Amino acid sequence: MPHLHPIERLAAALVVVAAGLSLAFASTRFALGVAVGGVLSVLNFYVLRTLMRGLTQSKHPPKQAMLALLLMLKFAIMGAAIFILINYAPLAPGGMLLGVSVVVLSILIEGFRIAMRGAGADDENGDMGTHEQDVDHG
Repeated sequence: MPHLHPIERLAAALVVVAAGLSLAFASTRFALGVAVGGVLSVLNFYVLRTLMRGLTQSKHPPKQAMLALLLMLKFAIMGAAIFILINYAPLAPGGMLLGVSVVVLSILIEGFRIAMRGAGADDENGDMGTHEQDVDHG
């Protein structure tokens, strides 16, 4: 099972909550839009993070070129998927927009959490603890 970054875990939880609330208080189409948009957003963030880590850590130009090509292909696939879903799937575009926004909200929440933790969370070696390990290694 792939290692999920705290942002991805938070975003997945927010998708579940938002889709559940949408199902309870809005239409099924809206809830489906939230769920599908959220899953696409979390998946996109995971793939983007993985490709960028490989691209920045690789010292081999052929591998870097392949990862850059995969990154461009990922953007094209995401764009096509969003176009098809908005135009042909039985979901509300507003719900999908809400679902896609969960990663942005998760980034803001995680950034705020780290900022509030501040320098007091550093250990005596100046390490940021497990979060830095999550960012650097997975």
